[in-house]
Amino acid sequence: MISDYLIVALISLLPWVELRGAIPFGILCLHLAPLPTMLVATFSNLLVFPLLYGLLLLLYPHLGKWGPFRSSLSYAASRVHKRGPSFWRGLSLFLFVAVPLPFTGAWTATFLAWFLKMDRFASFVSISLGLLVAALLVTLLSLSSVWLLSYIGVGIC
Repeated sequence: MISDYLIVALISLLPWVELRGAIPFGILCLHLAPLPTMLVATFSNLLVFPLLYGLLLLLYPHLGKWGPFRSSLSYAASRVHKRGPSFWRGLSLFLFVAVPLPFTGAWTATFLAWFLKMDRFASFVSISLGLLVAALLVTLLSLSSVWLLSYIGVGIC
């Protein structure tokens, strides 16, 4: 049998679900303790950055040879790279990830960091801090949902 925390870790690795779906699932459906659930989901979601960034670095030379991809990517990159200093890019990346909304997680942020050619370490720090804030917000929202649902007598899972 698979451990419940392993299930939370695997869910947090899924694109667009990430810790925003793993934490509520662990707390509300699996009835796990909030702090370990938050930590497992956050640290497993952090694994997305090195894996995806490395994959993008590996695949880009091959995709760059493909005509439609090369022309659209080079046009977009030339427009984006001229915008703002790296501090503001890092802060923007942090805020982007910290807001617990769909499509604002580690997968999208890693692609953005790679696309904007941001410093790898600065990107990782920005994404990591954003994931911590998002995890805390999602955990608090999940706990308030548990309290509210138990108060009105409704079970969710």
